[in-house]
Amino acid sequence: MRKSRSFTELVFWHIFDHPYCQRGDIGEHFEVSAATVSRTLQTLLEKQLVVETLSRQAAPGRQPRLLA
Repeated sequence: MRKSRSFTELVFWHIFDHPYCQRGDIGEHFEVSAATVSRTLQTLLEKQLVVETLSRQAAPGRQPRLLA
């Protein structure tokens, strides 16, 4: 029987398969709120399973943070 994965595991594997994605991408992919994405990523960041970096995009406004 296949073990079901937790949402945190699903997010980890999504980032693994799609490096340098953004928080908004994760929210859209899983159809969850920004708060749910932030809470889940906080767990992964604290465990040092993912890192958050700044984009090199030279556009005005806030620089997007990428997850890898």
